[in-house]
Amino acid sequence: MQPISARHSARSKALIVGAAVILLAGAFYYLLFRWHGDLLARHWLWFAEYRVTLSDPTSGTFPAFAHMLGWSLLAFGLLAKRNAVITTVVMLLMTATAEFTLGITDPADLLAALAGALSGVLVSIALLHRDVVRRRISDTVIAVALAGFSGLFISASCGSDCYGSSGVSPVYLSYTELRRSVAVVDARPLSAIKRLYLYDDYLFLNKRNAGIHILDNTDPRNPVNLAFIEIPGNTEISIRDNFLYADSYVDLVTLDLSDPDNIYEANRQIDIFPWDEYQNVSDDVYFDYTEIDQNRGVVVAYE
Repeated sequence: MQPISARHSARSKALIVGAAVILLAGAFYYLLFRWHGDLLARHWLWFAEYRVTLSDPTSGTFPAFAHMLGWSLLAFGLLAKRNAVITTVVMLLMTATAEFTLGITDPADLLAALAGALSGVLVSIALLHRDVVRRRISDTVIAVALAGFSGLFISASCGSDCYGSSGVSPVYLSYTELRRSVAVVDARPLSAIKRLYLYDDYLFLNKRNAGIHILDNTDPRNPVNLAFIEIPGNTEISIRDNFLYADSYVDLVTLDLSDPDNIYEANRQIDIFPWDEYQNVSDDVYFDYTEIDQNRGVVVAYE
């Protein structure tokens, strides 16, 4: 029989290895579903040839669960039990604070993170003190606890699908229509301004997902609203050498500003940005995933 110290060391190493595997699984998740918009589906020949569609069974919550579970296991593998518990609690609070600060709070993510942290603590204590745990707690209690935390993760991971859709359907703008929608029109009242760009004597103001206001800023105390550039799905602006670069949902549009009275689309790079069905809908709207069809175009509204 191994000495107690040797058994504890081996179990700590097992926690570290388990943490590495879980964190790598989280990184692989990003390759599948997040990085550059389904990297595998877009760029790997096998996926493209057979038109394999990847569907995230956790509705985006797996990274939060894997993050907290992995770092919790790592903490217990490297630190004393009390310090590991404190570290896990601090990491959980930091995760929640980051989501609130960045304005990306998702109850399902927070619940998944909590499930990951609790699972990490319980698994670590159970492994490091397995002999004591087995003497003090019956198999029935352990089984019920594991089943309960498994159910907690399932509840968190299914996200909005647990509660069904909000009874709305996406409204699409076809890619053909999207790519002929850029137009310079009469000035519109300034509202819902998200980005401001100063270039020479002009101000360019982004109205999120709609386009860009152009103002003559020769007199900064009295700017003149000149025109509006319709660019569906526009959220960002950059200007260099008389060329304005703007996103249009999945495309990058280049406008020639050489003649302010004759602005036109000089170039378009298609499918540069990830496809996002929620870019132009409010945060409290959830679609039934069976209704999402990327091939129909970009989602511009809901009904």
